[in-house]
Amino acid sequence: MRVSALELLLETERIHRQAAVTTGVGFAVPALYEVPAEAVMAPFLVSNSRGSFVLGARSKDGYVRLAFSECPLEDEGVVLTELHRVLWGISVQHDWPNRCTSVAQAVARMKALALEPRALVVSPSFLEDACGEPVTLDDAGKLMMAQGYVAESDGVKVLAADLPPGSALLAASRAAVGVYVRVDDKLGLMIRKANQSLVLVGDEVA
Repeated sequence: MRVSALELLLETERIHRQAAVTTGVGFAVPALYEVPAEAVMAPFLVSNSRGSFVLGARSKDGYVRLAFSECPLEDEGVVLTELHRVLWGISVQHDWPNRCTSVAQAVARMKALALEPRALVVSPSFLEDACGEPVTLDDAGKLMMAQGYVAESDGVKVLAADLPPGSALLAASRAAVGVYVRVDDKLGLMIRKANQSLVLVGDEVA
């Protein structure tokens, strides 16, 4: 059994496959999933069927639709890296304030947005600085499995992922950030307040 940084950032929903209605044999995995969402939680970022992310729209009934893509648990690091990449690009496009060049700047930025930092996902290049001692990615994974985080500082839980060097992701509370939905090897995500609940750290000038 393993746990990923992505799963620890979000509210988790696991749904069971349903028996196929047409044949009565085998199992059907849903292609789409609807999450109830208040209008004040926009903008929404949702997963698509290609393992990437797009801005999502709230329906008149108050739901945001996400799509599932094939993603075994061991591949979630790829999805997290894609989330960082896509959200950074959308943030640039819409001139959102959630891009920083250091973790310290990200913490200050999130607090300025009236959200409390709760989790920090770091790349291996940041891991020692964040933990205060050398920690391998493998050992970090074992710690996350055992206690839900690698280290904790000022109420912020440090998580590890195989992000690109110099990258990190600061998150607000799970309820503020969004939803993680898994059906066997299928994964779907919805990020709430995508311009605030996740603050990205990267080498580019924010």
